[in-house]
Amino acid sequence: MGKHDSKERKMPEQKPEGHTHAGIAAKKSYVKAKGGSSRYKAQDPSTCTRVIKDGHDGQEFIITGGREDTFAQACRENWYFKSVSRKSKWYIKDERGNDVSDKPLQSVDGILILIPEKG
Repeated sequence: MGKHDSKERKMPEQKPEGHTHAGIAAKKSYVKAKGGSSRYKAQDPSTCTRVIKDGHDGQEFIITGGREDTFAQACRENWYFKSVSRKSKWYIKDERGNDVSDKPLQSVDGILILIPEKG
């Protein structure tokens, strides 16, 4: 068999579904339409979704709120942190350790951490 004789056939490379940006597949974000219908609509641009990690047990939760709502407001309205009392003192820090509790949701990206204050 010669150098270029190959019984193995190469398949053409398939492109990922969705849009691509710099070689990474990017999919559009959709939410289910009201009433549970099978039709979908684009995500509401007036809301923000962020991931908050429970600083006590490490669980991650998704919170949503208006773009101008603060992290503290959004967490109080979407309280999933069973290991931390909603009425206790706590704050939210970003990946750099800054307190972002009173900053708007649209101002900070990344995974944030809800930290219970020791008192």
